[in-house]
Amino acid sequence: MWTCPNCGERIPDHTDSCAFCETAKPKPIENYCINPTCPAYKDKLADSRKICDECGGLTLIGKKIKDLS
Repeated sequence: MWTCPNCGERIPDHTDSCAFCETAKPKPIENYCINPTCPAYKDKLADSRKICDECGGLTLIGKKIKDLS
């Protein structure tokens, strides 16, 4: 099941949009540590954290946010 980001309804995984408000299913976010010296370098992270737990360096999402400022 996934939760619709627009209306909050729980939707079965096999559907591509919300049956209640027709919002598209969110695409997975790619995120990983970008520090080449880190043991977790390029290991995919399951969430959108900005800092790597292994080395304290930026993740891909953390770098994108830093580049916006």
